[in-house]
Amino acid sequence: MIRPPRTQPLNNGPELTPLIDIVFIVVVFLLLTANVQVMSLPVDIPSSDSQLPTATAEESMFTVAVKATPPHWVINIEGSGTSHYEDWLDFKGALIDQLRQQPAKLLIAPEPNASSEHLLKLLALLNEEAFGNAHILMENES
Repeated sequence: MIRPPRTQPLNNGPELTPLIDIVFIVVVFLLLTANVQVMSLPVDIPSSDSQLPTATAEESMFTVAVKATPPHWVINIEGSGTSHYEDWLDFKGALIDQLRQQPAKLLIAPEPNASSEHLLKLLALLNEEAFGNAHILMENES
């Protein structure tokens, strides 16, 4: 007796392969067209501790503190006192004036929980002004 060939049971569920293909294409398209602006700032780090500059007593210096809470920027000038700045433009103007009046050694003292955005703004400003005599104070973690 001749029997008809067996047919496989029909799958009544939806076919997901074309849907997965379309989702993949859309994800790739969105990744390629996303306009993400990456901000970076090159930093020269000494390769050994023998290359670290040493402070001399004759150098005048002032300190810029980057704080986590407002006011975010503090300028402390030896003999002149401390100035607090909440507004970036006010701080920027005061710092540029100080850098142009009396070039000195600048110590940058960021608080450990301060926003990195504030520190990067400061470093970018120093880079724009071509000020190279700045040092970042860091604490040792024990």
